This record gives sequence, C-alpha cells and structure tokens, in this order.
Amino acid sequence: MRRPVVAPRSRARLRAFVLALLTGAGLLALPGATASAGAAGAPAAAPAPTPYCTPGLYYAVTVDGTVGRAQMSGTPPTPPSTLTQVGTLGITRPWENGPASPTASSYGPANALGVAPDGTFYALQPRVVRAANAAQDRWLVDIYRMAPGATSGTRVATDYWYDSGRRTSTGEQKTFKTIGGAVHPINGAYYFMNIQDRPNDARFPAGWAIDVFEYKPASGVALRATIAMPAGSVVANGSMNGDIDFDDQGNFYFLYSGDGRSQLLSVSRERVEAAPRNGDPIAPSAVSETIETPTGMSYNGIAFDSTGAIVVQAANASTAVTSHRTFDPNTLRPISRLVQTNLNLGSDLASCQSPGTLRLEKEVVGRDLPDDQFRLSIHRITDGGESTTATATTSGTATGLQPDSAGPSPAFTGATYELREAATRSGGLADYTTTWRCTNADTGATYATGTGSTIRIASFPASTRLTCRFVNTPVERPIVVTKSVDPASGTAVSPGQLVRYTLGFDNTAGRRSAAVDHTDVLTGVLDDATLVPGSIDAQAPLRAALDGDRLRIGGSVPAGETRTVTYQVRVDRSADLGDRVLRNLVVPGNPTDPPCTPATSCTENPVEDAAWTMGKRAEPTSGAEVRPGEVVTYLVDASVRRGVVPDAVLEDDLSGVLDSAAFVPGSASLTIDGGTPTAVPDPTGTTLRTAPFQLSAGQSARLRYQVRVDDDAWARTLRNVVTGDGASPPERCAPGGSTDGCTTEHPTSAPTLTLPATGGSGSEHLRLLGGALLVLGGALLVLGAAAGLARRRPHRA
Repeated sequence: MRRPVVAPRSRARLRAFVLALLTGAGLLALPGATASAGAAGAPAAAPAPTPYCTPGLYYAVTVDGTVGRAQMSGTPPTPPSTLTQVGTLGITRPWENGPASPTASSYGPANALGVAPDGTFYALQPRVVRAANAAQDRWLVDIYRMAPGATSGTRVATDYWYDSGRRTSTGEQKTFKTIGGAVHPINGAYYFMNIQDRPNDARFPAGWAIDVFEYKPASGVALRATIAMPAGSVVANGSMNGDIDFDDQGNFYFLYSGDGRSQLLSVSRERVEAAPRNGDPIAPSAVSETIETPTGMSYNGIAFDSTGAIVVQAANASTAVTSHRTFDPNTLRPISRLVQTNLNLGSDLASCQSPGTLRLEKEVVGRDLPDDQFRLSIHRITDGGESTTATATTSGTATGLQPDSAGPSPAFTGATYELREAATRSGGLADYTTTWRCTNADTGATYATGTGSTIRIASFPASTRLTCRFVNTPVERPIVVTKSVDPASGTAVSPGQLVRYTLGFDNTAGRRSAAVDHTDVLTGVLDDATLVPGSIDAQAPLRAALDGDRLRIGGSVPAGETRTVTYQVRVDRSADLGDRVLRNLVVPGNPTDPPCTPATSCTENPVEDAAWTMGKRAEPTSGAEVRPGEVVTYLVDASVRRGVVPDAVLEDDLSGVLDSAAFVPGSASLTIDGGTPTAVPDPTGTTLRTAPFQLSAGQSARLRYQVRVDDDAWARTLRNVVTGDGASPPERCAPGGSTDGCTTEHPTSAPTLTLPATGGSGSEHLRLLGGALLVLGGALLVLGAAAGLARRRPHRA
C-alpha cells in the first residue's frame, strides 16, 4: 500500500476514494467527511512533491518482492502496461519450503506495500511454521524495508507472532491472513493488518474482525487495535483481498473485496488511538454499501492520478494479470473502462502523491443566539445532479474558528463544487453577515473571496488543496437610543419652569445584552437651567451620574428589554439666563464637541419670559367712602398671556389698611382658573402672601380677602398696594414698578353728633371736624379735641 512517513497534509489519496464511496453513493459519512477534531487551525503547508510523489506516479509489488514504478499519462490518465523496476525487497522466495517439508516454514508472497515521500518502502512477507500436528502451526510475518535510493531491501522484523487465542474446528490457530499495509501519516509508523474469522463471538456481528498492527523501528511490532466488521460485510474466506490506508488526519480505512463485491469501512483516528490493545473490539466509524467488482477479480490496491481520480487495481488470480479502472472520487462513477495492464500480479498500489482537496471551515465571530449552530457541506455538481462529499455541524458555544469542519474532501480537476452553510434554526442565517475566503492551503495564497452562504467553484484547479472558510458575524442590532423632553422639543419654556428629560435605551430587537456607553451633553441646558437635585433616575442595570456639564450613562440593557434614564431641570430666572435655548443631545461615547443633529437625538426648547399681568379692585370700589364697621372685599386678579409662570406669588401690602381696619380671619382664598378656592393664610404682620402657584397661558387666578373697618376709624384712608413676583416678573405690579392699577384707596367718613334743641321743637346736628368750632342754629359751641370726642387710635401692630 502507499503512505508517507511524515507530512500528513501531503496525502489524502485513499480518503478521496473513501469519500467517493461513502458520500457519492449516498452512504454514511466518514471521518474527515464529517467533523474532524484536528480541523481547528490552518492546515500545515504541504512540502513540494518529492521525486517519489510526483502526480500520476504509483508503485506496486510483485509476489517475489520486486517493487515497480508506473506513471499514468493521457487524458484521462491511463496506467501503463508495464512496471519499471525500482528494486527488490529481498524476501524469501514464496513457498520455498512448501509441502516438500511439511514441518518446515512455508513463505507467502510479498504484500502490503507502502512508500514514504523520501523513497522508503515497506512490505511484509507472511509465513507459517508447520508442525507435525496442523493444529500447532504458527502464522508469522517478516517485515522488509528498502531505504531511499537503494535497490534492495532488508528484513527489519522477523517472525512476529500474535496468538489471537482463536482456533479452527481442528484447533489450528487463526492468525495472519495479511492483506494490506500502509505508513501512518502522522507518527510515521508502518501499519499492517490481517483479517480473521470470529464465528462464535457475539462481539463480532459479521463473524469477522480486522487486527491492526504497528511497526516502529525502536519498539518493534505490537497489536494496535481490533476492529469488528459490521454485520452483512462482504467476506469470503479464501478469496478475501483488500488494502488499508490512512487519510491525512490519521483516520483508518480498509477496502476489502471478495465474491465479486467490495466494501469499505473507516475508523476515526481518535477511536483507533483509544482502542484497547488486548483484542477487545472497537466498532467502525462508518461503513459503505457494497461495490460491484469484475467477475473473477478482487480489488487489492488504490492510488490517485494527477487529476484526483481514483485508480483502482483489480487482480485476476487465474490469469496472473492486473487491470485498472479510474473512478470519479466524488460520485464513484467510472471514468474509464477496466484496462488490462498485464503487470504480472503487481499488487497493493502505493503512492505518496496528493490529490486536490476541499476543506470547509467555520469561523464564528459571535453567536446571535447562544446555541446557534451551523451546518457545513461540500457538494459535487454534475449534469446528473449533485452529491454531497462532506458535511459537518458545529457545536458548543465558543467563538472563533470552530473545531468542526467538512473535509478535506477529494476534488477532481475541472469539476464543479458548491460549498454551503446553513443555520440549524429556521431563518438563522438572516441574523448574520457572512463572508468567505478560499486559500491555497500549501501557499496561503487567496484563491477567491466573496459574501453569502454559498461558494461555487466552477472548475477546480488541478492538484490544489483549497481551504475555504465561512465567517459569520451577527447582524448588528444597535441599541436604539431615544430622547424626549416635556414640554416637547421646539416648545418654548419659561423661567422657573420644570423641564423633564427621558432617555430611552431599547434593546427589544437584541439577542444579547447590549452595553451602554453614552453621554447626554447638557452644556446647552445648564447655561439656562439648573439640574433638580436628586432627579436623576436610571433603571438598573443602567447607571447615570453628572460629570461637569455631561450626564454619563453606562451599564447595559438586557436582551429583549428597554431601560430609561430620567432627570429634571428648572429654568433659571429671567435675569440669570444664558443664550435662552435649552439644547440637549445624547451621543455614543463621550466625544469632545458633538453637533446638535437628529442623529444625536437633539432637543431644543427656547426660553421665553412669560407674559402675565396683575390688577387689583375692591368692593366697594376704590375711592368710595366707607364707614366704621363696614366690610371691604379686595380682589387681586392675575392672568397669563404667554408662557408659564410656575412660581407666581401675589403679595399685598396691608400696612395702610390694618391701622384702620381688621383682617377678617380666614377670608383669604386663591382660585386658579375657575377651580375650587384654596385657603390662603392670614397675613403675617401686615403682609398677605400666597404660596407659589403655576399659571399657564390663558389661565387666570384670583386672590380674595376682606377687612372690617374699625369702629373708631373716622376720617381715615385705607390704602392697599399689591405686587406679584416669579421667575418671570409680571408686566404690571412688579416689585419696584409702577403701582398703577395695583392700588386701592378707601376714605372713611367723619363722625356725626345729634344734640338736643335749646329752644324750639327740634334738634341740631354737629359734625365734628378735628375739633373745629361750629355755629349751628345761631348757637356757638366750642368743641375741643382734648375733650375726647374724637381721639385717633394708636397704630395697630
């Protein structure tokens, strides 16, 4: 058989044949055709072909140990009719001590050829040591090696005997019906195998098993694994033939043939390496369907030509000639007819050339959903349809290059291939942006790049190892940031008014928690307003804090949810305003001087002084004379023409009233825009003052209260002045401003006395005016202020 000692990537020959059998015919997938544990990472560059590994070159061994070389040529390449001799292994002539010496050793033909890139050849020769009792016969093998450049070989292992513990019905040991060998691509060891019947052991459903042995110069020969052939396998005792090989990942393949049919099985490298070495069986990883074989022949060797086609050697024992036929490595359809080559039983084709291969890898930048997985597949496209040559499905949650890859799959020169990916959940690929790149695995050169979930290679380049990779990046669903203000953006606000801002962070479309790193730039707000202490409210897990004139927002928003940040500012008093515009914007990160644009969710509220006015009247009306004991009702009206007065205060100076009148307790009330009157506290000292209240454009308020004129308040004047204040001062009745319309005055009457008549039938009336002398009815009466008839009351505190 064929196999390099090193450079595992330099070979994928039998693997191509295997994949063609197992996937081209719709069979089970093989190691390498499905996920391979060694796939996570760029394939090592293959060395340049040595003279022993040139395309189309293969080797065979004759029964007497002669190693021949053949070069396929033509289109399609066809094997030659003769072999060019390379050397002779030097085996003992077959059957030299045969039946003539029934108790001596009998030697079989050379078998199980393998070749390494450096030109080292391995093969073995079975023999049986006869005993007087046939049941005591012992089957042995000798291993031969021919060094690079040499023309003759030497025996490197002698008389290896493995006692399987199994015997025929007559007691004869059943061991070493050796039919194949190969060199391991990774550890460089020479492997050979035999097939044995296991008719009475339930662990072997077909009644047959493969024993795999490993030879290393430093340690000799040892049993490596025992493989149970599956039920229904093609096995025919005497006519059994076949060969073994490894793919470039170290997966083991066995092609066996008998009774006009052939079949192939595989065992993964991991399974072989973990196999017990005591004869306990392991199961194959995959098994093909049967393959028809020409009558009277059995397949005993495989190789690849320069196009990547499979060259299958079939031997005819009765005519002592060999024939070859080529097959499409992907579909297993014949490319050429069976050609008789008359190579004199040259068997076990060996080669170290590399056919073209396709590997499909997967890189996941991130998963849209944590359990998202992807199916990879390689398809050969022909006029008759398509066949799948390799598949793999990712697993786990790790990002980066995935350990699961499809292939390497053999690639036939000039053939059309499609490499595809699909999500395991419906519609999953729509959540990703997919790019791809195909590179030459040996040189690293880019072959092609593109986007989308399908790669089409219209004509595969000859003798090329292509590695293609889909890279999936989740579609960015950036968190949606919104900003609103109350009053709405564009609405004018007034000094003293509260303005509420709401920042929304919407991640309802997100599959993952979204990080938040944003800044609400308050530079254009805080020159006209002041942040209300304690008003910042960030919904967890968001957090927000004022840093200078910037509100920094961090934290995250869970997938499928929203979070908000709210805060309030109060517009400064009119005299303290800056540019009279509240300009607010929220931006990602913390840029130095971001512009105010729709993209920054910019809001603007111009600041305008509220236009409001006041007036005062009384009942009786201002200027009317009132008498002691009379009740005077005062009405102070305020109305807003524009804007909002959030902090209006009405203040009435009663110092010119309460020295001649008493405040009617509980009489003060404030009615806002026709609503229910609310009580206003009685004056403190001589000042009546409302609590701050809000009036908006079109609204009005009325302050109502009463006083009772003192009983002795003769000839006095009740004078009352009202003022209003707020962040926007009123247009009339502002402190320090004109009092026109803001003042009421009520004079009180002078006292009137009725005296008895001093002659006559009636009485005379005197009106005392500050102690004046009055003459009534011809009588002179002197009244003095000192008499106490009219004394001014002290000022009320």
